[in-house]
Amino acid sequence: MAEEKAKSIDKASIRMMEKAAKDGVNTAFDRAETMKPCPIGSVGSCCKNCSMGPCRVPLPKGKEETPEDKQKRRGVCGATAETIAARNFIRMIAGGAAAHSDHGRGGGRAFPGGSQGRSIRLRAERRAEVAAGSPGLGH
Repeated sequence: MAEEKAKSIDKASIRMMEKAAKDGVNTAFDRAETMKPCPIGSVGSCCKNCSMGPCRVPLPKGKEETPEDKQKRRGVCGATAETIAARNFIRMIAGGAAAHSDHGRGGGRAFPGGSQGRSIRLRAERRAEVAAGSPGLGH
């Protein structure tokens, strides 16, 4: 049980992990513990953004790299390991922002006219009350 608590703070999730373990069901948590990370992907220098790759451009291990070596260590498009890592990071940020942008859009649609100083007519008062009572909303 102590091991399940380290994986989640949610009581229902902990109960489900305990049941899965008791029933012999392999979960994502189990697979993550046994999966060995890719040494190239773990430093962010694996590029799968186009159909010319994937390009694996590992960083040099424990040695100085000459400019000639660095020229050879590029993806098909010419991207260096640093460029690939930066692109991957920006894509992760953009993906996360896009995945959660619907929350802002939903709020904007729920309260039309509020920004123009007009009164807001709530159609789902109970839902608004629940939202206002949520932590961090200043209820």
